[in-house]
Amino acid sequence: MVSGRSIADVDRILDGAVRAVSGVHGLERRGPDGRLWRPDPHPGLSTAREAFRALAAAEPALRFEDKDLSVALHFRQAPSAGEAVRDLGARLAAATGLRRQDGDCVVELRTPGPNKGDALAAFMAEPPFAGATPVFIGDDLTDEDAFAAAARARGFGVLVGTLRETAAAWNLRDVPAVMDCLDRLSAGRQTASTTS
Repeated sequence: MVSGRSIADVDRILDGAVRAVSGVHGLERRGPDGRLWRPDPHPGLSTAREAFRALAAAEPALRFEDKDLSVALHFRQAPSAGEAVRDLGARLAAATGLRRQDGDCVVELRTPGPNKGDALAAFMAEPPFAGATPVFIGDDLTDEDAFAAAARARGFGVLVGTLRETAAAWNLRDVPAVMDCLDRLSAGRQTASTTS
């Protein structure tokens, strides 16, 4: 599992069912053996945290998120504030050295370091993933690095949602289409193993 959420949040959502997880867009990674890699938080995060919290306090429909290695300001419920959020993110990134990462109705400022593609490549270099074909399914701009990494590892990416310029080789309409595809792949795999 490679996610923009923190590993702690992924564990909470999945009830600890997945051992190998990368969180915060590749900044933290827990290998199949349970070892955890993560950098120290960037010192500029305290400045970004204060500024994002202040803007969120001024516009209550904004949602502030703190992931320790990054901070994010979501404007899905306040689309008219999007320009102000993007502007503030750009100014803070320039002033602090944090990496600005735009997503779907969100601006995130993160500690510089690995991205989702780097996390995928690291997983593919170790057992039990080494030699497997990576298939990366995602719906956000932050997934593009992983789509490209999957292709470099002789796999492919699947973009979920509206088709756009992408490194993904395939596109599925929505989450139900993804679930249907996974069900069909699983059924085909089970049939192949039963008949062999």
